[in-house]
Amino acid sequence: MVNISLRNVSSQEAEAFIKDVERQIEHVFKPLRALYTDMNIIITGQLSLLARILNFLSRSQIKSFGLTLAVISVLMLIVLGSKKIGLIALFPNLFPKIIRLD
Repeated sequence: MVNISLRNVSSQEAEAFIKDVERQIEHVFKPLRALYTDMNIIITGQLSLLARILNFLSRSQIKSFGLTLAVISVLMLIVLGSKKIGLIALFPNLFPKIIRLD
């Protein structure tokens, strides 16, 4: 078992670090793979878990926002009966999301 302590980093930095470690592991253990074909190396721990969870959560939120925007757009166009007025009516729904972009 190898244990590495790191400072707190963003999920993108953590994912880049994990990919770099995985590449190095593959390079170091490549000679052993011929002898031990069923060898499996897994990166575990809080950093790995949090990076994967945060990336999944971010992607899910983006997909949810896109789906919500599409549904609201279609409903506004149907209810208001005009593309121009429907697009104008979308602004109050988009404004809070635009303001909250960090």
